[in-house]
Amino acid sequence: GSMGDRVEAERGRRTQLEALKDAAGDFITRQDLGADALGLAVFASHAEVVCPIGRNATSLGGALRRVR
Repeated sequence: GSMGDRVEAERGRRTQLEALKDAAGDFITRQDLGADALGLAVFASHAEVVCPIGRNATSLGGALRRVR
């Protein structure tokens, strides 16, 4: 699909998915998870919650790394 297409991104030529995962990871590190909770849902043909809303950056980052 389109997430496999290559794009020019800040960190060089990569797939759209890689560029989006980098941006999401940067977003996560900038958040104050003591004040705001985050979760992660992915979708293609169907939606799936891969990390429920919470305040654990380690869990959220791990879920993000596993997205394919």
